Amino acid sequence: MALEEALVTVWWGALVEGAEEVELEGQRFAVRETPRKRLREVDLCSRAEVARAGAESENGIGWAQLARAGTR
Repeated sequence: MALEEALVTVWWGALVEGAEEVELEGQRFAVRETPRKRLREVDLCSRAEVARAGAESENGIGWAQLARAGTR
């Protein structure tokens, strides 16, 4: 599965459907909420790599927008 497909699958399951777990290629990954802002996130672990997919806060500019703007 391509990275883009995996991220869309995780996004759909965790954020749109509100599932407690998402499944990718036969593996299940828990969806949890952050303690402070109650954002939903998923830790995706495969072999030697770990990636975290999560929602950005609605209160401010997301980290991705700041990075694209060249902010350090």
